[in-house]
Amino acid sequence: MHSKIAKTLILSVLILFLFTSVAAAQEWVVTSAGDTGKVNLSTVDLSNMTLREAIAKANSGDTIVFADNITAVSLMNGSLNISKDLTIGGSSKVTVKRDSSPVTQDMTIFTVSGSNVVLRQLTIENGYTMNGTGGAVTADRANVTIESCTIQRNKADFGGAVYVSNGSNVKLVSSSVYKNNATSEGSAIYVKSGNVELQNSVIDSHSDKYNVIQLDQGKLIASQSRFINNEVTSKGSPVTASSGTIVEIRNSTFSNNTATESAGITAYGTLLAENCAFDGGKSSGSGGGISLKNGSVGNIKYSVFSNANVTDDGGGVHIDVGATATIDTCTFLNNIANYGGAFFNRGTLDAKSVTAVNNTAKFFGGAAALWNDGNVTLTKSVLAGNTAKSNNTAKDVGGGGINVSNSQATLSSNVIVGNTDPREIDFGEGNATVRSGGNNLVGTYRGSGRFPIEATDVAGIQMSDVFVIENGLPALTKSTGYTAGYDKVQVYTVALNSSANNPAAGILGDYTPAPTPTPEPSEPGTVTPEPEQPSAGSGSSLVTYLVYGVIGIVLLVILAVVAVLLWKYNEKRKYKFG
Repeated sequence: MHSKIAKTLILSVLILFLFTSVAAAQEWVVTSAGDTGKVNLSTVDLSNMTLREAIAKANSGDTIVFADNITAVSLMNGSLNISKDLTIGGSSKVTVKRDSSPVTQDMTIFTVSGSNVVLRQLTIENGYTMNGTGGAVTADRANVTIESCTIQRNKADFGGAVYVSNGSNVKLVSSSVYKNNATSEGSAIYVKSGNVELQNSVIDSHSDKYNVIQLDQGKLIASQSRFINNEVTSKGSPVTASSGTIVEIRNSTFSNNTATESAGITAYGTLLAENCAFDGGKSSGSGGGISLKNGSVGNIKYSVFSNANVTDDGGGVHIDVGATATIDTCTFLNNIANYGGAFFNRGTLDAKSVTAVNNTAKFFGGAAALWNDGNVTLTKSVLAGNTAKSNNTAKDVGGGGINVSNSQATLSSNVIVGNTDPREIDFGEGNATVRSGGNNLVGTYRGSGRFPIEATDVAGIQMSDVFVIENGLPALTKSTGYTAGYDKVQVYTVALNSSANNPAAGILGDYTPAPTPTPEPSEPGTVTPEPEQPSAGSGSSLVTYLVYGVIGIVLLVILAVVAVLLWKYNEKRKYKFG
């Protein structure tokens, strides 16, 4: 009996609590476009209530909306401080701004502390805090959702638009961050400690000395968002993430950005870029789209890097010493850099299903430059139509496809042809090594490095393993394994005059023919048969036709790949500008 009474009382209390909570949620209507100083709650006139008064009057969980005749609110008396759970804004756009009067004090528009706040359908502008943080929004131990808002023309020392600290979480949904400024870091957003998420949002037209988005500690996630027309004039990138941070960018676009480092993302921590487009970036440093710094780990997949112009290394992607990267199913088109028109590697790189077409290096590596103890595995990729503009008569420079200097590369199932330099693969300085994993179609190569082929690759002249269809040598000779001007080249070249019956014909390298067996003495009265002579053309003609056929098929495949790439590129542009 007592148990039933206790249960009934507890249930009644819970129902009363829920009813009270629902009843307590209230909607407050801003009816004045002005501002007030210190708010006296007992004298607030609900028929002429300012936004500052509504915030002071509201309880946690309440909503503040604006009367239909209120389109803008001008603040003169400092930041709107919020320390309770609120939703501000309704279905129509309202501007909340710092008043432009000379007597208006410096202020962040919204300062949110220890609470959950939703800002909806607002234009937040003209916030100004010269020696402070966050011109529009500052979040301190808070969760802030900025939904369908425009944050524009605000200025602060750190975080021109938004400043995030003490583990706060800020989410921008269907919002635009436009033309904000910071005297120090983060002209758009500065994350001192916390997390920022961008959904279907735009970071647009910031021009300042330092990074547009600076992530010191925490995580940046962006999806279906655009980073466009931003400029960094002194040091930085549109997005710079420090060591220990996490950046995840999906289905997003970086377009027409200019920077002194990467024109897209510079990462010292962990980076994921998936299904993104990096287009038209300009950098006086390295990385037209992405730069991975020492200690970083990058995973780049299903993305397009196009039309970048980079002064230093990596027209699309730059990978520094100590960085580890994976590039999977990515396309590099029309990028320009001094070294590595498509990508530049000094770290550890696993690249597969990469297509690099029409990229240019002013010096080394039209598609890729692999330098200084780097390690690269390149698989199932096409490097075609790229250009290295260096003095291509020098033996330690160039490489229309790849330049390898004091670095190692393993190539498997690749097509590296049609690149504008006498050497598709060029070996530059130091201990340069390229290993074949088989099934590579390569143009020309020379230098002081090696291209060793596994024994299984050439046994029986497996035509599908390694082809060099234009070796550029004055003559094919194997008397010493070397050719004048090609120091220590150890290369197996299946040339057009190869013969299935004579695997040594047309092969340059460390090939040692089997010794001719000494015939055993014949028995008296027996006749030693003459060795069977191959019919004219039975060997070399057959192989020649076979190689011509393979070359024709490969060229058709290249044309098909280029056609698909151009179609994908056009689709990306439609998505980007659609």
